[in-house]
Amino acid sequence: TAMLEKFYDFFVTDQEITDYLAKIYNLAQTNGLELRKGDYKVVRSKGERLTQYQISLPLRGGYNQIRSFAAQVLDEIPVLSMDQISFERKQAGDPAVEAEIMFTLYVEYMEQQP
Repeated sequence: TAMLEKFYDFFVTDQEITDYLAKIYNLAQTNGLELRKGDYKVVRSKGERLTQYQISLPLRGGYNQIRSFAAQVLDEIPVLSMDQISFERKQAGDPAVEAEIMFTLYVEYMEQQP
């Protein structure tokens, strides 16, 4: 139906996953966060039109910095969802917290024209 096609059109992109990851990395740097090695994996379900990338990011920084970063990522990449976020403070007086954020990126790649 036309409404369903309009829905899927929202996810159509010619950007590569690396473009999205670079944007996330740059936002982490802008917020003064230490982004340790993150990883992602592709999740494809048979018959699904959207490609899903599950992105796991371990971060270290201030609590407010991490919250601001998460909000900016969601604002600047509207085809991304935040699935989980966890915080841990190693010691009571430590100003920095360790965080793990799980995002899912949803994209439908444009068909290449010959």
